[in-house]
Amino acid sequence: MKCTSIRISDQIAPRSTYVQVFFCTSSTNPLTFRRARVPDYLGSPLRRHVLSTLPDREINLETVKASVTKDNKDQDSFILTERRNPLGELQEAEGHHHWTCM
Repeated sequence: MKCTSIRISDQIAPRSTYVQVFFCTSSTNPLTFRRARVPDYLGSPLRRHVLSTLPDREINLETVKASVTKDNKDQDSFILTERRNPLGELQEAEGHHHWTCM
C-alpha cells in the first residue's frame, strides 16, 4: 500500500500538532494528484489557496517513519499498520458522538 499525507495548516512548527489528511492506494503506481484548475475553486478564494498549495503541503512519510524508528524501537506503537489499527474503534465511538450532536 502506498500512502501520502497532506498537511492542512499553512504553518510548520517543530514538534507541533497539525491536522493531516491521508490518501492511500493499493496500486503499484505512484500516488499523484493533478494540478487544480479554475473550475475546482468554485469561485472560492480559500479553495483556490488550499488546492493550489497542496503540493507544498505534502509530508514525507518516509522521513516520519525513519524518525519514529530511530527514536523508538517499537515503531508499531506509533505507526498504524494492517496488524495494529485502532481507528475503527475510534471512528465508531466518534461517529456515534457526531451523529448524537447532529
